[in-house]
Amino acid sequence: MACAEAIHENNLSLADVLISDIRRVTASQIGRAMKKVATYFADALYYKIHRLIPQDIVESSYSKDQLLHMSFYDSCLLVKIAHFIANQSILETFADYKRVHVIDFSLNQGWQWPALLQTLALRPGGPPAFRLSGIGGQPQPDDSTDP
Repeated sequence: MACAEAIHENNLSLADVLISDIRRVTASQIGRAMKKVATYFADALYYKIHRLIPQDIVESSYSKDQLLHMSFYDSCLLVKIAHFIANQSILETFADYKRVHVIDFSLNQGWQWPALLQTLALRPGGPPAFRLSGIGGQPQPDDSTDP
């Protein structure tokens, strides 16, 4: 929070120091899920401080709108936290189920689902049968959606 506040106040030298602290604390985390979340926080804050877009995104053939959307997702920690909490709820709710069907009413880029799929794949006793149904694509200039 202090790092985000420093960025907001345009104190980028302090924010850079705090990023180093975050990375040091992250490296000592034992729990895999919390380490991953903390690493995402640190990366997003670092990109925000240095106004960077990850190189693999820049070198790809994404449209400007897609790049902006990805940049927003990388820098918006609240969205990532919301996805993490939603995935945890799904994991807890379906802990003993052998089949899981998720219906996403605002699929858009689908960035929430890879982490859930990875966690389900590593579930003790093996992964459940999984189905993801996505409804809603990217908005188009004429207010329609992609199929």
